[in-house]
This record gives sequence, structure tokens and C-alpha cells, in this order.
Amino acid sequence: MAKQRKHRQTKKQATCSSYVFFVFLLFALFCLVLLLNGKKNSDLTHVRYYAEIQKQAQAHHLDPALVAAVMRQESKFDPQAVSHVGAKGLMQIMPSTAPDIARMAKRNISKDNLFDPATNILYGTTYLRYLLDRFQNETATALAAYNAGPNAVSAWLKDSSYSSDGKTLHTIPYAETRNYVKKVLDYYKEYR
Repeated sequence: MAKQRKHRQTKKQATCSSYVFFVFLLFALFCLVLLLNGKKNSDLTHVRYYAEIQKQAQAHHLDPALVAAVMRQESKFDPQAVSHVGAKGLMQIMPSTAPDIARMAKRNISKDNLFDPATNILYGTTYLRYLLDRFQNETATALAAYNAGPNAVSAWLKDSSYSSDGKTLHTIPYAETRNYVKKVLDYYKEYR
């Protein structure tokens, strides 16, 4: 009889241990799913200037992940960045393009403010929205125009060597622009 009680207790302990292990395993899986799902959204929320990116992306009907990807490639989130051709700030706005963008944004902000993060993000998102509208929401084409200029991209789209449909580029002739588009799209994928 003592053996039977001991056997039942051992069996109960084994069942209890199995139950605890099963609950622990479920909890661990739940935490892993939360971590993986949270990672998708948390990547962007930890980006510098996230609040301003979010605000301007929403105002211009852009994906914040795309804005952050452009900013990362353009300046690595350095508001004081200046390119070899003179583009300035987080989204690398050319001083010569700034007045046109200011008119698009219906703002009267001087070129001196291009290092101001809020101004630069406003200008960059205004310009990116303009390019997406101009190039029929073709993201890669608009990104090529952000880097090489819209006139160059318009010429490429008319050339069958670079575009078969006049809307998308199957070949980008400038190596710098080709690499730029690839990197921005890679960052975009990472932030989404």
C-alpha cells in the first residue's frame, strides 16, 4: 500500500512537472512571438527624429519607414551633414532646390534653415511626395529621381535601354544612383 501511494505521488509529480514545463514552453513561445512582432515596429520608433518623421510622413501620405530609409542613406541621421555637391541636412536638400520645395510646401523658410531637423524633414518629405506623384508612385523610380534628379530620370524613362514601359526603370545608368536606390530599398525593408 505504501508502494502504491508512493507510485501515485511520483506519477502526480511527473504530471505536474510536465504541466509546468508545458506552460513554460507556451509562455516562452508567446514571448518570442511578441518579440519578433514588436521588432518590426520598434526598429523605426528608435530612429532619431522619429516624431518628426511620423508627423511629416502622415502629412504627406508617405510611409514613415520610407522617409527614415531615405534619411539614413542621405545623412545617417546627421542634421549637420553636407554632401560633396553641397546638399544639406538630414534629407540632403540642395540649396538651389530649396526655394522650389518651399513653394510646394507653401512655406517661406530660408535656405539657412536646411540644418534644422524639422525644416529639413518637411522639405525632404514634400520633395519625396512630389517625386512619387510625378513618377506614378513607383518607389524605385522616385528614389532614383531623389538622387539623380527628376530630369535625368524622365530622360531614362523615355529610353528603351533603361525602361520598357516608360514608368519603371529596369536599368539605372548611374552606378551611384543604382547603389543609392538599392540601399534605400534595403533600409526600407528593414524598417517595415
